[in-house]
Amino acid sequence: MKHVQPGPRGAFKDTSPPWHHNAQNPEKIQLVPRGQHKAPGPVQGSLHPNQEGGFKKLTSGCNMMKEKMNLISIRDVLSHPEKNPETWFYLPANLREWNLNTKGIFSLDSFDFPPDSDDFLPEQVKKDGWIETLDGASIEDVIDNVNNQIENPSLDQLLQAFIFFENDAFIVF
Repeated sequence: MKHVQPGPRGAFKDTSPPWHHNAQNPEKIQLVPRGQHKAPGPVQGSLHPNQEGGFKKLTSGCNMMKEKMNLISIRDVLSHPEKNPETWFYLPANLREWNLNTKGIFSLDSFDFPPDSDDFLPEQVKKDGWIETLDGASIEDVIDNVNNQIENPSLDQLLQAFIFFENDAFIVF
């Protein structure tokens, strides 16, 4: 069962397929194998013609993209992981100052933008040096790991596990 074993630093690789907005019909979403979604060449051209994904087409000309990049507290991210996007969560660079009320922001999906673009990044990353922490799926994995160890963990325990995962490993309580 090599595919479910932790890597050398104790973390599990996320192999779940990402949701993909169909470029021809952006309102249609489908699960696509991760390797195909990221594959270069003809596959990428098929999934993201003209280097634009379906999500970008779906949201172009509206405020949905900006609305997706609202500040959110770590408390809300950990309390409602099912509401988190699959993209990366960014926080201020000094992790020693993080607490449940610290505000962060999720990026947009980089695959919906040209490869040389950083338009998917929140302003705070570009201007204030905020750092990439975990993506939505990894946040869920951290919470699941804590729930498997502790019945009804506190938000403080979830925060401790979230911060510990910066070591690329799950915490053991």
